[in-house]
Amino acid sequence: MFKQVMTLIRGSANKRSEDFMDQHALLLLRQQIKEAVTEVETMRKALALAMAQANTESKRHQGLASKIGGLEERVVTALEKGKDTLAQEGAESIAILEDEKKQSHDLLGEFDQQIKDLRKQLHAAEAQLRTLQQGQRIAQVKDSAQKLHHKLPEGDTSSLVDATATLKRLQERQSHVDHTLKAMKDLEEKGSPEYVTEKLAAAGCGVALKTSGQDVLERLRARTKQTDI
Repeated sequence: MFKQVMTLIRGSANKRSEDFMDQHALLLLRQQIKEAVTEVETMRKALALAMAQANTESKRHQGLASKIGGLEERVVTALEKGKDTLAQEGAESIAILEDEKKQSHDLLGEFDQQIKDLRKQLHAAEAQLRTLQQGQRIAQVKDSAQKLHHKLPEGDTSSLVDATATLKRLQERQSHVDHTLKAMKDLEEKGSPEYVTEKLAAAGCGVALKTSGQDVLERLRARTKQTDI
């Protein structure tokens, strides 16, 4: 029983740990990529240092070869002049320099292999880092879209329906008020002496209250006749 309880406790702890990781996955990924960038930068510095050391050693190797060449010429000259003791000293110095040259040559080979390995590792790390950064950008966009989606109503558009119904009732009420006001205005006008006077004038009873196009035409025609006289 105790073993089962401990198993349940560990399972619960693991579940809480997984939930925490899921909730903070983007933050964790951001920090991991930041650390990865630092590691890649360290690899770049290591490669640059190896290349600088190889360049320095290459110059030292060339210098040793030049010294050996110079001493060999001097030893040959000493032998030609019969100065065997000096020639012997020169030969011993050449032997020492050749040992150093061989060690330098071996070291250059190690530097060359180290540089190749570092460059290969760096290229792989940079490619992986670019993939991670691209994945991070995609994950951030998706996370933002999902958060926005969760804020939207899930199929519940009751507020939109209610607002539409309210607007419709308001429009109907305003339309009813407009019709009522118009009817009241018509009644007021029809019951007034002015309305009756206008109605009689329109029927030709008395002097017209409004000048018509025909009246203007007759007036101008009469003026034309007076001019002809």
